[in-house]
Amino acid sequence: MPGIAISDEDLKMWFKRIAGGDEDAFTKVFMAYHDYILPFATKRLRSEEDALDLIQEVFYRLWLYRSTLDQVINPKAYLYRMIYTTLLKRYEKLQKQVDFARDFAAEFQLPSVFQPDIVYADLQARLAQAIEQLPAERRKIFRLRQNGLMPVEIAQELGVSVNTVKTQLKRAFATIRGLLAESGLPAILALSILECL
Repeated sequence: MPGIAISDEDLKMWFKRIAGGDEDAFTKVFMAYHDYILPFATKRLRSEEDALDLIQEVFYRLWLYRSTLDQVINPKAYLYRMIYTTLLKRYEKLQKQVDFARDFAAEFQLPSVFQPDIVYADLQARLAQAIEQLPAERRKIFRLRQNGLMPVEIAQELGVSVNTVKTQLKRAFATIRGLLAESGLPAILALSILECL
């Protein structure tokens, strides 16, 4: 990524202010890094929309864990590591999706004209329909998990216990598994789809 015209000392000062809950300092860091991260992430994800999601996720996590920022010795390295880790998670998720579509085609001996993207789009549509049928709070928790948040992070964001989050996720997975099976997918295939999330 190109260099950013912010001194290490300024960034350290902003991190300390963010740790104290200073939203203006957070906005300054966001604005300073947004235009540098966007082309980098867009090039690697091949989608500006996905890159914007990645930026949002990185800065959401930065704010979520702000209380620890005053202990960060090298803020630039810390931010780059967050970007790298988030990008790596996205790559892993995309690879799982591609692998799943390929395995699906092989398992059901689909013809050579088979388009994994079309099958994957159909599976995604079925999954989206199943998710929409969840109760509102459960659906919100499930979507946060889909976006890569861990149960403890979800609990912090929503102000509920970690056990509540885990219980709601178990119920969501059970409901979605059942709805996917009802839509004509074999149970094992429904489980595989959920593992790709």
